[in-house]
Amino acid sequence: MGVGLWGRCGGRVPFPGESPLQIVVNQFLAQTHHDLADYAPAVDLLERNLTLIGDRAAERFGLPQPPAVSSRQGLAWCLAWQGRFDQAVPVAIEALRVAGEHPGSLASAHSTAGLTYLLKSDVAT
Repeated sequence: MGVGLWGRCGGRVPFPGESPLQIVVNQFLAQTHHDLADYAPAVDLLERNLTLIGDRAAERFGLPQPPAVSSRQGLAWCLAWQGRFDQAVPVAIEALRVAGEHPGSLASAHSTAGLTYLLKSDVAT
């Protein structure tokens, strides 16, 4: 239902400006697209999220971990599942940097890098 509503909105969530709610909704919609193996819309939403987040990388916006990390996680996974490793690897590495000292974010970022390199068949890196 959420994915259908997103499509009816023209692929844009109808919230003005850089609303934290838009960031949260984009995050959940992107996760849904990822889970459906519908990677292109997920990539679009996650790239939009990173633009909206800007320099607010440490903010959680009411989520368990900052979307600056989880958006990069989803983006790296979607890119990797499409075989776009030249784009996925730098995103995964950036997720590690942005995670900082937050334990949950670090765990997610390491998981992201691990899966990205595994899909690339480059586990020695």
